[in-house]
Amino acid sequence: MRDQRDEKMQRIAELQKNNQQLSVQAQELAHQLLQLQSANKETVARKNELEELRKRRDAAKIVVAEAAAQVEATRARTAAQIAEAEKLEYQFDIAYIYVATAYMASFIPVQKQWLPFHQSVLQKTDEYNTERAELLRARDEYREVLGKVAELQTQARAKLTEKAAAAAKLAAEAKAKEEAERELENRRKAAETAANSVQAQAFGEVFSGQAPAATTSPTKAMPSQNSAPVLQQG
Repeated sequence: MRDQRDEKMQRIAELQKNNQQLSVQAQELAHQLLQLQSANKETVARKNELEELRKRRDAAKIVVAEAAAQVEATRARTAAQIAEAEKLEYQFDIAYIYVATAYMASFIPVQKQWLPFHQSVLQKTDEYNTERAELLRARDEYREVLGKVAELQTQARAKLTEKAAAAAKLAAEAKAKEEAERELENRRKAAETAANSVQAQAFGEVFSGQAPAATTSPTKAMPSQNSAPVLQQG
């Protein structure tokens, strides 16, 4: 009886020791889980920041597209103005030839008719020079805008490449952290389940072993009333 009880108590001590070890492992796993959760929060924050950068990139694309449309409209308007200026220049040349010919043919009659026309031609010349200067300025602005658009496109491509690489890296890190976190959670749950099972088994063995001993010991100690006394032979 004493040996069985000592053995069971030793078994309980071993199970409690194992339970303590499993509890320590569970605490370590919980600490690792907290660390992974903190790292996961940081990854989520970086992911949100990357999403914000992606939105800003899309907005920059829209701005670049609008600038390109404005440049195209300016180019078309510039081409139309250049064509109109060339047309005016041609008309001016024809008128000048006509006036010079008429002036040479008849100076006095033509002079009275030529002065208003000459003033009109001079006015047209000033307008032509003004429009030509505006066209040249528009051409320079167009070239400058084209240079800026090309530079923005180059920067946008470089940033898109960097952001795509960063997004792929973040996605891989997030996936690895989620898998590690899930593995630690499973190990922690398994450790808790094992500890609870071991503790329940230990108490079950103790209580199941003590109950029969308590019920059978009185019957062995008391002799039967109907049994005959044993005679010793000398």
